Amino acid sequence: MTQNDPTNVFAAFEMLLEEIEVEIDFINQAGSKAFQRSDYASVEQHRQRASQATELRDKLVGLRKEWDRLMVAHTEKVEHE
Repeated sequence: MTQNDPTNVFAAFEMLLEEIEVEIDFINQAGSKAFQRSDYASVEQHRQRASQATELRDKLVGLRKEWDRLMVAHTEKVEHE
């Protein structure tokens, strides 16, 4: 059973961000290897994939910030009741 704890959500964001960073690193390494082989079509595919993953990471960072603001507002509201 899952507890109702906002820090669980924050931890989930952190885990997801870490995994996305690992994937971005993997994509970058694969793109580097493709570049060394002069496989420019593959380089472009990896570049596009890395760009998409980076955009997704940035959106997730924004969602994590939004969650933080939501929890601060909720905590302040509860403290004033």
